[in-house]
Amino acid sequence: MPKSKIIKELVNDEISLEKALCRVIVLAKDLKDPKLEQWAKNEINGYDNSEEIPEYRRVNPLFVGSYIMNGVKYDNSPLPMKFLEQMTLKEQEEFLNYKMKKSVLIIEEGKSSSEKQLGINFDPTSIQAFFYKANIRVLSARMEINHASLIEIFSKVKQRILDILYELEEKFGCLDDMDISNGSDEVKEEARQKINQIIICDTFNNVAIGDNNAIEGSNFLSKIKNKKWI
Repeated sequence: MPKSKIIKELVNDEISLEKALCRVIVLAKDLKDPKLEQWAKNEINGYDNSEEIPEYRRVNPLFVGSYIMNGVKYDNSPLPMKFLEQMTLKEQEEFLNYKMKKSVLIIEEGKSSSEKQLGINFDPTSIQAFFYKANIRVLSARMEINHASLIEIFSKVKQRILDILYELEEKFGCLDDMDISNGSDEVKEEARQKINQIIICDTFNNVAIGDNNAIEGSNFLSKIKNKKWI
C-alpha cells in the first residue's frame, strides 16, 4: 500500500510535530475519538495541572547554580543536594522527577538549541533550602532540563503519531484527503481501541513542581511559586 503523504512527511522531518498533531485532530474528529483529540491538543498546547501527564514526559532535572564553599566560588556548577535528607523517600522520588508540561513546539525548539537549556530560576527565598547541612552560600540556583530529555520526549511523541497514522491508514486507506468519515462503526471502534492503547500510558501525576501535588507542601518547594522558563 502506498504510504500516505503525512506519514512520509513526518518520517522525513518535512513537517513539525505540531502540524502533524493538527492533522491528527482532524482525523480524530472524523473517528469520533475524544481521547485522541484531547491527547493531540495537550501535546500542541501543553498540559495543565488538571491533566494526566504521560510517563514519557517525566524527566530527571539538573540543579545548577553559583555558590561559595570554603572560600571558593563555583559558577554554573551542580548544587549540593543535602536538603533531600529532610524529605521522605517518596518525596525525594517526586522531587527528582519533573512533569514536563510544555508544548511540543517548545520541546522541539529546546532540543534543537545548542546554546540554551529549558530551566526554572529559583527565587531568593527558595535558594535558602540549599544551605541545609552544607557549608556553602548559594548565590543563584536553577533547575534545568537537559537536551537528552527533550530529545527523548520529542521522539516518543513522534513515534506515537506515526503509530496512530499507520493504524488509521491500515483501517481506512490513504489519509491524503484527511477524511475517514465513511468507515463503518465497527472498523472505527477497532481503530479507537488500538489508538487508545498507543496513547494511554502510565501517568505520574504527583511528580512535579506545581499546584496540587505532594511535593508542593514541603518546606522547600512550597516556596517555588514564581517560575520563569527561558
